[in-house]
Amino acid sequence: MPAEASRIAGEIDRKSGTPIYVQLREILRSYISASCKPGAALPSERDLSERFGLARMTVRQAIDALVGEEVIERVVGLGTFVRKPKLDLQVKLTSYSEEMQRRGMVPAAKVLSFEQIAASAFLARELQLEEGTPLVRFRRLLLADNEPMSVDENFIPAHRVPGLLDDAPPLRYTTF
Repeated sequence: MPAEASRIAGEIDRKSGTPIYVQLREILRSYISASCKPGAALPSERDLSERFGLARMTVRQAIDALVGEEVIERVVGLGTFVRKPKLDLQVKLTSYSEEMQRRGMVPAAKVLSFEQIAASAFLARELQLEEGTPLVRFRRLLLADNEPMSVDENFIPAHRVPGLLDDAPPLRYTTF
C-alpha cells in the first residue's frame, strides 16, 4: 500500500533560487531516511503532484534523480519503492555500529570464538612479536538487521589485556 503523500513534511519555496525539483528531491530524501524502510512504497506521482502543487513532470524529475542515485526504484505497473542501501565500501575508519546505523540498519554481533592461541609466524610478523607469543583471538559474526554481514577476527597480544579471558564473553553484542 503506497504511503500517503499528506504525511510527507516540508514545503516548496517558490521564491528560493533552488530549482523546485531539487527541493522536492531533498524533501523526499528526508522523508525516506526518516520514515521508510527498504521496500516501502512511495506515493504516486499524481499524489505527490497534488500534495506539493507541482506539475507531474517536476515530480518525475525529482523521482528520476533519486532513482539515478539508487535511493529508490521504479517497478513497472507496481510503483516506486525504497531500495535497500547498497554497500559502498568507504575507505575511512568508523566503527561497524556507526556505519550500519548510518545506513539505517541495526547492528549486532554474535561471538563465534574467544580464546588464547599462539602467534603463528605470519601473525607474529604482522604484530611485531615473537612467534608463539600468546594472543587472544576474538571472532564475531557481524549482523545488520539480524542478517549476517561479515566475520570479524581480531588478534590481541595477551599481555596487553591481562584477565580478558577470565570471564566468558557475552554471546551477543548489540553495540561495540
